[in-house]
Amino acid sequence: MIAPVVPATTDHEMPAIIAAAASAGARDAGYFLMRRPLSAAAFRRPLPANSQMELFD
Repeated sequence: MIAPVVPATTDHEMPAIIAAAASAGARDAGYFLMRRPLSAAAFRRPLPANSQMELFD
C-alpha cells in the first residue's frame, strides 16, 4: 500500500516504490489518493513541462 499519494506532489515516486516492492516479493500493490482542499492550492508546485498529468480544481 502506498499512501498518501498527493497528485503533482508525490505521485512521481510511485513507479520506483512499486518496483522496489516487486523486487522484494510483493505480488499486489495499492494506493490511497489524497485530495487536498482548495485552501491548500497556495502550496501546489507547478508541474514539469513534460508532465502528462492534468489538474482539475
